[in-house]
Amino acid sequence: MKKLLCASCLAITTIALSPLFGGRPAGAQEQTLSLCNTSRNAVRVYNMNGRTMMRVFNRQSNAVTLNTPAQRTSNPEGINYIAKAETTYTMFAANNGGTCSFQTASLQPESGKLGVSESSLTTTLALCEGNRNTIRIYKEAQQLKMRAYNRQDKATWINGAPASQQQVSNGIDYTNTRGEVQVKVNIPTNSSSCTIAIGSQPAESGTVLARQ
Repeated sequence: MKKLLCASCLAITTIALSPLFGGRPAGAQEQTLSLCNTSRNAVRVYNMNGRTMMRVFNRQSNAVTLNTPAQRTSNPEGINYIAKAETTYTMFAANNGGTCSFQTASLQPESGKLGVSESSLTTTLALCEGNRNTIRIYKEAQQLKMRAYNRQDKATWINGAPASQQQVSNGIDYTNTRGEVQVKVNIPTNSSSCTIAIGSQPAESGTVLARQ
């Protein structure tokens, strides 16, 4: 009877602690925002179903010691991620994309290297494939950009140019704001067809391969 009772206690304890040690509900979607590797800890900040979370893995004890919601604040030097449990945990990711630090309460910060940083993340907003050109609109470090690839010449002729977007009657127009020629891509809301207008040339018809 005692063994059965202890087994039940162990099961209850395991279920209760599972969120702290990395357990997550089925179907939860995670996107890593930042990963800081120090000599002692691996600190991962991620987005789970729209919520910013911080997970800390201690290399010495080989265990997850924190997995809790975090707040994000940016400054000219980088991004601070702050989580509060029994104390305060702060992870700082520098804008240079290479260095980071992790601090528990008022203890000495641990220096580390970034394995992943928000500044390196890109999100495709629209992709239009025409007969000749493929135009990709994406966000990199929260900035809207355009990439243009000539499929016949097999060459990228716009790479990371700043872009703007404008809501129009049938969808969204994306236009580069820098470059020798203006490129405008129309992505309709309710159609799989798109158009690419390059300078004064006739608009090129295409197919929407991705949109957000």
